[in-house]
Amino acid sequence: MLDKKQELILKKLSTKRVKNSNISIDEEQIKRILKFGDLNPIVLDFIINYQIHFSEYNEVLFNNLEKLHIYIGHTPEKEISGYFKENKINILVPNKQSISKDNIDLTNCLVHELLHAASYDRKVNNYSTGFHKRVNGVDLGRRLNEGYTEYLCKNYFTGSNCFDYYYEDMKLAEKVETLIGKDEMIRSYFTGDLYNVLDKLNNYVDNSLEFIINSEDNIKEANKILGNAIKETKVKKLKR
Repeated sequence: MLDKKQELILKKLSTKRVKNSNISIDEEQIKRILKFGDLNPIVLDFIINYQIHFSEYNEVLFNNLEKLHIYIGHTPEKEISGYFKENKINILVPNKQSISKDNIDLTNCLVHELLHAASYDRKVNNYSTGFHKRVNGVDLGRRLNEGYTEYLCKNYFTGSNCFDYYYEDMKLAEKVETLIGKDEMIRSYFTGDLYNVLDKLNNYVDNSLEFIINSEDNIKEANKILGNAIKETKVKKLKR
């Protein structure tokens, strides 16, 4: 159920032609999306924040949300867990936690997975979401993708992390963004263009593809290499 404030926001959104987008948000479309019961307020808040920051990528977002299924269950584990795969979000909440907007851990986790859904390309035969590609059975960019998803979640949606174990991944993503630029990073994430990131990174590391592959198993070393690249870039700018 939506509260009165959210209903009002929904009506305002439905009358708005979204900047840089080929679609307008209409109320009926959003109501078709909001099919998740007690999770609807979280999903609507996500859509609202998405309009503020990333509306030019609305088409993929709305196409995927209309086909999305969210499954929530309980687990005896102490920490929440979740994953997105092919238009399905699965989240396991610790037994003592509620399934509602008041559960901050659930909100953070769901927003993280919704960002995966917003960057998922259903037209690609091999799995592709954000920077994560599966090529001939090999995963490319998985940790960069998780790190940047967490970075976007924290900085544009929730103000806090979802998964503490993505700390090093988020540091990696922040460093890549510092080197190639925020606009390039955001565009590449929502259009699934890992190869643009690799091309830009070649200006700072010897072999960006090898670097990204190696970062999967040795992310601390990858962060160290990028940290040094950032320092060198700053020194070069000072010398100009």
